[in-house]
Amino acid sequence: KLLDEMSTEECEELALSSYTYWLATFDEIQPDRGMQRLAALKDIRRHYIAENKKYDSTLERLRQTCRLRRDNTITVLRTLFADNFDQFGLTANQLAIRAEYQVLVSEELAKQNMVVRGYDRENRAILYKLSRTKKDTLELAYTLTQLYLIDRAAAASEVVSRGKQDQVVVVLVFDNYLRSLSPPLST
Repeated sequence: KLLDEMSTEECEELALSSYTYWLATFDEIQPDRGMQRLAALKDIRRHYIAENKKYDSTLERLRQTCRLRRDNTITVLRTLFADNFDQFGLTANQLAIRAEYQVLVSEELAKQNMVVRGYDRENRAILYKLSRTKKDTLELAYTLTQLYLIDRAAAASEVVSRGKQDQVVVVLVFDNYLRSLSPPLST
């Protein structure tokens, strides 16, 4: 029922949350409407559960998610450190955004090491976040880095589990933690 409320563009945006669906859009054989529907339904299910199975709040959250994905150009984020990013058919504007994002994320990762490495017994990718080494940060850089890494972890979980796992494990390593190096609360 929630899927029927979404526009065609919103359905595609929700389906693109699936890393395997996103990759399939670059294949010679494009994903069909059925594959799009399944990928979108998985994302809808996640939101429905997160919103305590409340229809109206789930619908609103889904629309917010679509806007967030468009506004932060998650598709561009996924290509940041890909060697073969030219296969993704980015526009000139997206290439410019990609170059800007690459600098921002690289600078932020120099201030706080974060890495997706390994899996738990349920094939959930593990994202390790180590203590920050510098306080100063741009809100956009901080946000993009968090989005980039959580998307990488979710993609790893999805690929390793063949679509059965949509969760990740985040490990916060507090060795050498200094509160003075924490980013501002506004981020």
